[in-house]
Amino acid sequence: MDLSVSEFLAFSKCRYLWDYKYNMRLVPNKQNKHTWLGTGMHYALAEHYRNRGVSVARAWSTYTEHFPLTTTDELEYGPLGQSMAEHYDIWSPVHDQYTEVLAIEKPFHLLLDSGLRFTGVIDAIWRVPNQGVWLIEHKTHAQMPAIEELQFAPQAVAYMLAAVTDPELRKYQAKGVMYNILRKAGPQPPAILKDGTVSKAKNVHCSPEYYRSFVHKQGYDSTPYDDFIASMPKEDYFWRPQIVFSKKRITGFVSQLFNMRESIAREGFYQPDPRQLCAYCDYRSLCELRLWGSEFAPLAASEYHKAAPHGDE
Repeated sequence: MDLSVSEFLAFSKCRYLWDYKYNMRLVPNKQNKHTWLGTGMHYALAEHYRNRGVSVARAWSTYTEHFPLTTTDELEYGPLGQSMAEHYDIWSPVHDQYTEVLAIEKPFHLLLDSGLRFTGVIDAIWRVPNQGVWLIEHKTHAQMPAIEELQFAPQAVAYMLAAVTDPELRKYQAKGVMYNILRKAGPQPPAILKDGTVSKAKNVHCSPEYYRSFVHKQGYDSTPYDDFIASMPKEDYFWRPQIVFSKKRITGFVSQLFNMRESIAREGFYQPDPRQLCAYCDYRSLCELRLWGSEFAPLAASEYHKAAPHGDE
């Protein structure tokens, strides 16, 4: 049996979600703006770290040209993505100056006990100065998540399982998973005061790196602003928390995989798991019919199409 990281996450979130996406293999005809933004940002970051001469903003523009959002949401999400990318291009050089990129979008294929094949793709692998090698997971969030949410996320421990099991990945001796989180919000330029200087108001909406860059663009030396910049929140827009997993945690995750495989093979009726994700789930309209006992096949045929036999869409 084959099981991917994305399938594991879908089954963990909601059995109905898994049933639609991986059992029925239904793909929505209408684009999801959140998925479109996240996919585009992953593409832009991959292109940037594959070739540092390509800015994230430039890569984002390429993505929107080749994969435009075909709904009215593009008026909001297209500029949002561009603003996030431009902000990242200002913020990241300070933090990436000596980082060595070892791999981009690294796939893994694990053959576990009892013939279970577990697959996935790690966004990147970096060597960070004085910190060792880390598996990188790019994420976009409306608000920065709590550290506990990241520590208990199964996706990260899945990557660490690959890092200690796959012979090719073991050579990196990764210490853990580093999230590269981008907040889904663009910066707001600081106000210019009547005397021409840049405002030091505490409610400034940008990263310290953006603020310093803005001061320079006004033709000022940023040294007089150093104390204010040092007081600004460092992780409001970008955050790179590092998560380390014990051997016991990784072994426990393997048990979860086997339990899930048995559940998938055993269950013929899948229970929904209503939660916050229902508000933006691609399959919500099907559930609204299904939970009332109504026939949902006609809607599935008109609003969705079948995924390719051996690939996720």
